[in-house]
Amino acid sequence: MRALAFLVLALLSPPGFADDYLQLYRSGGWPEQREHFHAALAAAQQRYRANLPPAIYQALVDNSNQRFAAQAMDRRALAALRARLAQPGPALAFFESPLGRKIVAAELAATRSEQLARNAKGLPRMQAEATRRLLIRHLAQAIPAGEAGAELSLALAGVAADSLSQMVPGFGLFGGGDQTLGMLDNQRQRIRAEIERDLDNTLMYVYRELSDPELEEFAGFAQSPAGQAYYQAALAALRAALAVGQQ
Repeated sequence: MRALAFLVLALLSPPGFADDYLQLYRSGGWPEQREHFHAALAAAQQRYRANLPPAIYQALVDNSNQRFAAQAMDRRALAALRARLAQPGPALAFFESPLGRKIVAAELAATRSEQLARNAKGLPRMQAEATRRLLIRHLAQAIPAGEAGAELSLALAGVAADSLSQMVPGFGLFGGGDQTLGMLDNQRQRIRAEIERDLDNTLMYVYRELSDPELEEFAGFAQSPAGQAYYQAALAALRAALAVGQQ
C-alpha cells in the first residue's frame, strides 16, 4: 500500500519537482525556442517549393520534419544536458529568479518569427554608454552565442542537402564522411565569425530592457563557474537537438 501511495504521488507531482534537468529545460525557455525553430524550419522548407519537383519537395519536407520532430529534439537535448551538466541547481535557481525570467522572456521575444522577419535586413544600431558596452562585451565573451547561432544556421541551411543525401543511399552531396565534416567545420567557423562581428550590437538589442545592474548580474552569472558549466552544456544540448551533419 505504501508503494502504491508513493507511485500515485509521483504521478501527480509536477515533473519539475522530481527532475531539476527537466525544470531547467523548461525554465530556460527551450520548448518555446524549439517552437520558434520549427517556424523558421517551415519558412526554409517553403523557400524550396518553387524550385523543386513536387515529389522531391515533399520528400524534403518529410525528411526534415522527421529529423526535427519535437519529441526527438527534446529527447536529444535533455540527454546531452544531463550528460554534460553535473549540477543543474545553480542554473535552475538563476533562471527561475525574476531576473532569469526576464532574460528568457527577452530571448524568446527576439526569436519569434514576426520579430525575425522585422529585422531580416539587420538589427537597429544600438546606442549605449561606455559602462553598458563593457558589460555587453563581458557577456558576449561568456555566453556561446556565436557558436549557437552557427548551429542554427547550419541546421536550416542543410535541410535540402541532408534530405537529398537520404534520398540517394550511399551518395554524399559533399563527398566522403571526413570531407563532409571538414566542410561543416569550415562553414561553422565562417558563420560564427559573421555573427560575432556584430554580436555586441545583437546582445544590446536582445537585452535592451535590462537595466545596467541587471546586465551586470547576468554577466556575473554567465562568467561564474556555474554559469560557464550551464552554457557549455546548453551548447552541447543544442548541437544534440539539431544533429547537424548526422543522419
